Amino acid sequence: QYALGTMIYEFSTGVTPYGHIPDPIQVVLAHFTETPRPASELKADLPKAWNDAVMRMLAKAPEERFPTLREALRALEDAL
Repeated sequence: QYALGTMIYEFSTGVTPYGHIPDPIQVVLAHFTETPRPASELKADLPKAWNDAVMRMLAKAPEERFPTLREALRALEDAL
């Protein structure tokens, strides 16, 4: 779910969640320690529900993500 969330974030905004970090090692570390900027900050026309679903997919703690990928995809579909 997290990996799919990173791809959807990039498709939605045009940049990866940690695209502002130039050093590849720091990017890897950021996946464990930093929360990416909300997608809606980078692309203001994204629906709030879409942003919320993507950011939930990117939660650091697995228990904060959707219980199943099916539920994550349903939330994205509902946001459209």
